[in-house]
Order: sequence, then C-alpha cells, then structure tokens
Amino acid sequence: MLLTAVEVLSRSTVPNGKFALLRLALSVGLLGAAGPAAAAQEAVPVPRNIVYGGIGNARDQEKVPFAFGYLYSPQTAAWTVGMDIAGEGTAYNNTTGYSDEPEQGYSINLLVGVHRRMGAWDVGAAPLVGMRETGKHCASGDSYLGYECYADEAPRLDFTVNVGAVGHVAYRHLSLGVRRTNASGEVLLGYRF
Repeated sequence: MLLTAVEVLSRSTVPNGKFALLRLALSVGLLGAAGPAAAAQEAVPVPRNIVYGGIGNARDQEKVPFAFGYLYSPQTAAWTVGMDIAGEGTAYNNTTGYSDEPEQGYSINLLVGVHRRMGAWDVGAAPLVGMRETGKHCASGDSYLGYECYADEAPRLDFTVNVGAVGHVAYRHLSLGVRRTNASGEVLLGYRF
C-alpha cells in the first residue's frame, strides 16, 4: 500500500510545479512511518529466563545430589539473579533412635552474577550463597512411641553456610551448565524462555 500511494502521487496529471513539495513531503512521511514498523517486525524477543535441573556427584554422601533452579536476566542489563534448591551434602539424623544416621541434606541458595549476550548465545556465571541442612535432633529426647521426637515435638534442624557457583552457556532455548558447591557438583540442563 505504501508503494502504491507514492506511485499514484508521482503519476498524477497535476503539473509538477504546484504539488511537487506536497508529493515529496507525503512520500518522505510515508517512508519514515514505515521504518519503525519494519524495525519492530524484525526485532525478536530475547529469552530472559532459564529454568534448570541437574544431577551430579557427592563429596560425602551415597545418594545422588540434584539441583533445580531459576535465573532471570534483564533485557538491557549485564547481571543475572536467581535461586535454586538442591539435595546435597550429609545431614545427620538423631531422631530415629540411632546416633548420627546419615541422610541427604537440602539447601536453599541465592545467585547473583553476570552474563553476556551475543546474538542467540548467552554466557553467564554466578556465585551461590545459601543454607544447607547438616542435621536434625530432638531437644527433649527420642520418642519410644513411634513419633519422631518425644511427645511428638518437632525436631530442630541444624544448618551451615553453603557456597559455590553456577555457570551456563545457552543457545536459543537450550542451556547447559555446571553447579559446584562445598558439598556437591552437578551438570545442568535448562530451558531458556
């Protein structure tokens, strides 16, 4: 439609002198208005979110450690923020009547880091800081009636600081990465949207 309007104006039978300025202004205005619309159609939204999961090897536990997490990267900034939840490390359970029965611990972690976009590629790294469960015990003693603790009291949980890092490389919607903490290491597979 844009070209037909310009063609109609240029082929009009009106003498060139009277409406030449009007034709020029209208042609430039129509072409200028089409420029931003064409650029908007070509712009493709860049994925800003990554949801990931992974499994790996433990340093001191027989169970396979795992991690699930989320990373968010603003469209115009070079930083990223996220969180993850993991089953990692050893938590010693003193609520079963046995002393220091080893179980897999759980951690909740925050991530703040940097990333770099290069077209459809995205590379990022973030230090990880959180809390990891190291044990649980009963303050009033063990129960002999089948409860976890005496008089069905809730067990007290012990925590320690969990530190590490997460790194990823993403292309389009696929993200591959690694996660390493003081208790475990995982290989990550993620979806970018």
